[in-house]
Amino acid sequence: MTSREPYSAGDDRRRSRNPRSGGGQARSAQESGRRNVGHRARPSKLRVIAGELRHRQFVYDGDPSVRPMRDAVRESLFNILGELVVDAVLWDLFAGTGAVGIEGLSRGARRTIFCERNRSVAAVLRENLANLGIDRRSTVLVADAFQAIPPKMEAQRIAEPHRPWIIFFCPPYSMFEDQPEPLTELLEKARKIAPPGSWLALECNDHQVPEQFFPGDLAWDARKYGNTRLLITPITHTAPAVQPDNLSEQASPETGPL
Repeated sequence: MTSREPYSAGDDRRRSRNPRSGGGQARSAQESGRRNVGHRARPSKLRVIAGELRHRQFVYDGDPSVRPMRDAVRESLFNILGELVVDAVLWDLFAGTGAVGIEGLSRGARRTIFCERNRSVAAVLRENLANLGIDRRSTVLVADAFQAIPPKMEAQRIAEPHRPWIIFFCPPYSMFEDQPEPLTELLEKARKIAPPGSWLALECNDHQVPEQFFPGDLAWDARKYGNTRLLITPITHTAPAVQPDNLSEQASPETGPL
């Protein structure tokens, strides 16, 4: 992509004007309930919540296509995952600002692979990684996730066949309705390739999740935070018997397995 297309995001999630175009990470302003996509927000700083980079800041340049995940939701996500993050390989598949992958690196992940289709957004992400001193533990793929991620996962599995992964799967909300087949295919490929002990964390809008999208044999643990839903599950049949920290905690009265 040579020019910036309007997207919008949830945890930095992006989308183009054409809701059927793949890759990228965002929600529209209509979906997020916030600003019009035509208005650039004031540049601001995001912060790392915990870990070795605690309280360090990185740039959100105000791109209207990106809306980073709220701190409270990001903190809850990593509190739930707990020690599963340590020494794991993380995949931030629709990266945007990369706040989720950056948080994981701060909390002890071995490496994060970011995938972001928009070149200008990926450039800001690379600059943030360098400024935080974690660029050597990061890979930024400027590519369509549907095309780039499966072969990259296969290569990573060959390189480190036994190191668990945590896959952050937070596509544009509209994709759950407009592109359920490509999303399902990507998720199924990830499940087949991932090493034993790997987990999936998914973010979606509370009312935009077609139940048929989720394979019935996955033990989803669902949490609701306002209009945001987090779903966490082991993605291989050989996932560790020990559950993530605080997995039984409820985020709201509506929390519970699907």
